[in-house]
Amino acid sequence: FYNNFQKTIFVFISFYLSIFVIRTYAKIDVEDVFNKQLTYMALGLLGLSFVFMIFSNWILNLEKKRIKAKYDDVKERASDVLVSQDIEMLLNGDKEYKSEIKFLNKRRCLYIILWIIG
Repeated sequence: FYNNFQKTIFVFISFYLSIFVIRTYAKIDVEDVFNKQLTYMALGLLGLSFVFMIFSNWILNLEKKRIKAKYDDVKERASDVLVSQDIEMLLNGDKEYKSEIKFLNKRRCLYIILWIIG
């Protein structure tokens, strides 16, 4: 679902950007290029991209919560069979969990940087 949403938004934005570029090169007078309609369209695309960035961050937060819940569940199930020192040894001091969270935080930073650049 998320990947299809990304593709749809990308197609939508690229379509309107291509229209904007074609209209810009088709007209010579600068006043005709930057009219009220195109300004509203550009602001709309900016707003849409901001909503997409917020949505992407929301998805990442959901993913982090899901990973934490699964990780806590594994720890809880293991506590029935193993002592806490064995669990810590098996989980290597939460190394895998911390690695996943670090990856998601890097992805969030990448989304925000790409939004600022775009």
